[in-house]
Amino acid sequence: MFIKLLCLILLCRALAYAKSWKPTVYQKIRQTPKLGQFLALIESNRSSKLNLQYGELTVFAPTNEAFEWYSGRQLNDVINYHMVWYAKETKDLEDGFLTTVAEENPPVWITKLEDETYVNNARIIPDLSDYRSENNNVPSKSQVLHVIDEVLNPIVRRAALGVENPTAFELLSRTKLWDLGHHKVDIFYRKVLIHRQENILKGCDGCTFFIPVDEGFTDYRQQLFDVNVLAAHIIPKRVLFTRPAPKDLPFETLAAGDDLYVVILLSRSEGKLFIKSHTLIEDANHPTGEIITEIVIPNIPVKNGVVHLIKRPLVVFDRKLTIFPYLSIMDKVMTDIFLNYSYTLGELTQFNKVLQSDQLMTYFIPRDKAWRNLQNFLGLNRTYFDQFVLKYGRSILNRHLVTSNVSYSMEDFWRRTNHTNTANVNLPTRGGILRVGVLEVDGQYTIYWRNKFIPVHRANYLCSNGIIHIIDDLFVNEEDLHVSDITDDPSDTNPLKFLNILMRITL
Repeated sequence: MFIKLLCLILLCRALAYAKSWKPTVYQKIRQTPKLGQFLALIESNRSSKLNLQYGELTVFAPTNEAFEWYSGRQLNDVINYHMVWYAKETKDLEDGFLTTVAEENPPVWITKLEDETYVNNARIIPDLSDYRSENNNVPSKSQVLHVIDEVLNPIVRRAALGVENPTAFELLSRTKLWDLGHHKVDIFYRKVLIHRQENILKGCDGCTFFIPVDEGFTDYRQQLFDVNVLAAHIIPKRVLFTRPAPKDLPFETLAAGDDLYVVILLSRSEGKLFIKSHTLIEDANHPTGEIITEIVIPNIPVKNGVVHLIKRPLVVFDRKLTIFPYLSIMDKVMTDIFLNYSYTLGELTQFNKVLQSDQLMTYFIPRDKAWRNLQNFLGLNRTYFDQFVLKYGRSILNRHLVTSNVSYSMEDFWRRTNHTNTANVNLPTRGGILRVGVLEVDGQYTIYWRNKFIPVHRANYLCSNGIIHIIDDLFVNEEDLHVSDITDDPSDTNPLKFLNILMRITL
């Protein structure tokens, strides 16, 4: 009887233990097919296995797909960069940094958005994360597993002896210890030393640093690169990795004084990352205006924030640009990444040759968003849409260009528009008379044309041979289409037929 009772007690305890038992984080990784490549790295790295066996950790595990996209340094060098001390679920993560188990590495930076959490530039996948368990060590330690969609890359090499948790200044002073490809930043480094700004690069905590590579410096740009321009390459108190960073939102730089005031915006276009500087208050050497340049190596984590290498310095214009207005209409259209579709279409249709004229012009240029809106409105794929626009693009662009002996600002249009909101300004465009009106509310202009309200994204960009107004919609109507071309095509899927029907309904 006693033996039966003892067996029953042992069975109950075994069942209770089995019910409460939960796989460790290491076992959970082994059980998850999506983490197969991460598991292989753990198995081949003794220190990471020991950390999982004995430490209180949070593990950020990239998916197999993340490894397929990875093109950085050797994977065995980065495995410990995916483990940080202490067990933290998503609700415990806050904006700031976490120290990794490999102290020589920079920290990982957390960015909390409204419904997403990022580790450096990698997004935590909610459905696969917040797995908490304890390891099998005595005493046991809590551990948390998060699954992320990018591999974390510290970029600084493991063999960088003497460099532990490096700052942005140490990246500049010892660039050979980083995987920067063929890029060099010696000129920017010399400027930091000449102007004695080492402490900014060392002591600016939680900052974003934009460092131009040597290839982007001309002799003239170097001459104008003073201490204020250097400050304009740093965003204080914000660590902006490219994916979680707000796009097209201005951030104040350290150049925020009465002498020079510069803000910076990040943007993405055609799969590339860009940064734009706006000089809002000028000094004697640096006029107001904007410069757009590409980010060539993004998201380099450092102790005091994140570094992005950029193609050319901000704020400093070339010699020919220092006298305002500093660009021709053609130069502006060619260099603005948000006007890429209009520029390309103008090249393919020979329309851009008109822009090289010395005659004064007013160009209502649609930005890329306007063309995408038209494509979405028509419901056409990119290939079909491009074919359609290529055929009729020149007649469409003609309607957006006014050539005359004067150029017109939005204030000119607004003054000539009566207050009944009826269009009463007749503009002689290259595609015929354009009858428009202009409304103004709180400094924002809207063009009224054929029952459409077209927002002006940016007004009054003064150029050497005219003025540009960047708009959010197209001046498109039936006159831009040739009815004969529509009727000659018997296909019911001809987009011109569809567009013609839409125009009759909506305009």
